[in-house]
Amino acid sequence: MRRDTHARTRRHAGRTLLVAILAGLGLLLAACSGVPSSSRPETIRPVTGDSPTSGIVDQGPVAGADSRAIVVGFLAAAASSSDAHHSGARQYLTTAAGSRWQDNTVTILGGANAPVPQNPEDVGDEQAVSVTGEEVGSVDPSGVYTPQLPNKPVSSTFTLKRENNAWRIDTLDPGVLIGESTFNDVYSTQPIYFLYKGSVQPRLVSDLRYSALKGQELGEWLLAQLLAGPSQNLAPSVTSALPPPDVTRKATVTVSDQDVALDIPGAAQLDAATLRKLAAQLAYTFGPIVFSGRVSLSDAGKPVNVPDVGSATFSKGDFPSFDPEAPIVNSKLYYLRSGGLVDGVTNKAVPGPVGNASAKLSSVSLRLAPGNVLRVAALSGNSLLMGDASGPLSAVSLPPGPLSRPEFRPGSDEVWIGVGSSIYRVGTDRVAHLVSTGGPIGGRVLALQFSPDGARIGVVLQSASGGGALWAGSVVLVGAGFTIGTLAAITPAGLRVTDVAWSDATHLLFIGALDGGVPQVWTVQCDGYALNSLSSTGLTRGLLSIAAAPGQPTVVVTDGPAIWEQLGGSWQQPAGSEASTGSAPAYAS
Repeated sequence: MRRDTHARTRRHAGRTLLVAILAGLGLLLAACSGVPSSSRPETIRPVTGDSPTSGIVDQGPVAGADSRAIVVGFLAAAASSSDAHHSGARQYLTTAAGSRWQDNTVTILGGANAPVPQNPEDVGDEQAVSVTGEEVGSVDPSGVYTPQLPNKPVSSTFTLKRENNAWRIDTLDPGVLIGESTFNDVYSTQPIYFLYKGSVQPRLVSDLRYSALKGQELGEWLLAQLLAGPSQNLAPSVTSALPPPDVTRKATVTVSDQDVALDIPGAAQLDAATLRKLAAQLAYTFGPIVFSGRVSLSDAGKPVNVPDVGSATFSKGDFPSFDPEAPIVNSKLYYLRSGGLVDGVTNKAVPGPVGNASAKLSSVSLRLAPGNVLRVAALSGNSLLMGDASGPLSAVSLPPGPLSRPEFRPGSDEVWIGVGSSIYRVGTDRVAHLVSTGGPIGGRVLALQFSPDGARIGVVLQSASGGGALWAGSVVLVGAGFTIGTLAAITPAGLRVTDVAWSDATHLLFIGALDGGVPQVWTVQCDGYALNSLSSTGLTRGLLSIAAAPGQPTVVVTDGPAIWEQLGGSWQQPAGSEASTGSAPAYAS
């Protein structure tokens, strides 16, 4: 089954969560049983836990439970459910409320895990119970996560009435309230894959979604989302190989122990190239939800053989060229020493002018072009230089303003660079073109970097107050050029970001410091989920810059300047005093 390896580790079996929730409920009842002594609203924080909930069946409300216990039970059942209809949670609602409650959104609350109950407020024959917390993020009906930046207070009131001589919730806000740690444990990342419009060769892009569903229900949900299309932010940059909708037949999915069987109307009529693209989308989207990883395709019940596979049954391994997470072939580390470019493997200066200290380079981006030609884009002073490593670099005319580190767009000789609060792209004609960003950029561009597949970009923006934040957006092909879809902040204001890299197609690494703290290496998904700091074991100095590439060690530079590589859970310097000295690391790709 697919799991998000960058989220917090799932530590216990599903029953541990249920025991923890019931134990909390028992303590609550013991502390608060009896006649209420006041009419103040009761305040409860969502119960959270440490594990997934596969196999857990909610037993429903306890006979004679008071109103506060009903709300706690409802929160626990809704948070721990892998049932699409939240049937267990609806047992805590009146019959009318059970038919009204919309449960297809999620509000994620941070902060304390334990409930903090007070006495309920009497409202005539009814009682009101309040739940408060700090919203850190939300998930919409299509499974798209949005961070709440900054966090905002949430207050939700549950009104309860007697039905069949028992307290039940009669009015409540739509959606599920869930604690952050419980969300990490119960919900899994379930990417849906589309085809990137900006790639010369067909390449998949993952559209991150989140769901607590399992088995057949998960398969049906994924199919519905695939048919509905990409998320709003990604939609301008991707497409799908799905056939046009058939008004007479619906696509279906059947999840079994052996495979995921999909019947797609019109699949048999697709040309060979399009059919192969569709099969790749299906293999990467549905394969991970079953142990075998196999997907089968049919149209009106008849198997549809996929070109180059020779079968109607296939898996991700049949489409390696589509893999957005594939390691970059021949990716190699370089860095600067005394202003010249150094080969990170041989620890020797690169032949040619760029390897000389007289080049006075301060940052660099590298591309390995066909024929093993090393293309260079570098800063020297406040000038952008471009050319081949074997020959002299030429200056590019740019508008005035402070420059960011340059970056080659993956698979292209085009270089992107921040100039003040704008981003420009420079092609082989050495002419700078302003990049549309879907709206004004709120600060100076300190750093930018493309995801390895080129479909997304991470941008560090410095605000007027001096703090830097990490933003992310999609890279959109428009005519013969590229633009950036709407940029969205994915780090909180209290985390000052200075540099960024991508470890794979959806995960960013960056250098950031909490207010009053020291710089650390952090990781976050491109949608702002799973923000975590990495171990600093071995690092002894301030962090300056970072480089990463799929399948390659993460490299940072500290004061000195000194090179460090992450090996296992710690940071180490390359052997030899000279080999560990350098700045501005960059992987050629």
